[in-house]
Amino acid sequence: MLFLDSEYGPGIPKWEGCVIGGAVAIVYCTAGGLMSSAFVNMFELAVTMSGLLLAISVCDPCAGGWGHVHELVLAQKGSGAATESMFSMVGVGRSRFWRGLRFWCLRS
Repeated sequence: MLFLDSEYGPGIPKWEGCVIGGAVAIVYCTAGGLMSSAFVNMFELAVTMSGLLLAISVCDPCAGGWGHVHELVLAQKGSGAATESMFSMVGVGRSRFWRGLRFWCLRS
């Protein structure tokens, strides 16, 4: 049995895990058909988004509210421009997204 970066085994590099995960997803979609995969993904999206909304509604008051979280990030970053890009849905940018994805997949 493979364990990824754990104390129970030697582990495998993250890039290999990304390749294995992608291969499994391709085989799953090919074998089951894209239509059945789309229905399963819609259900998974609904469950994930419901959990996210529930977590935000529970954790936001514990953190002091959204405004307090924004103030804490502003105090840590030191500039309003850097903070605004963090709280924007499109503030990350395409090149920064691909750089971050490459970082997470290729780091060992």
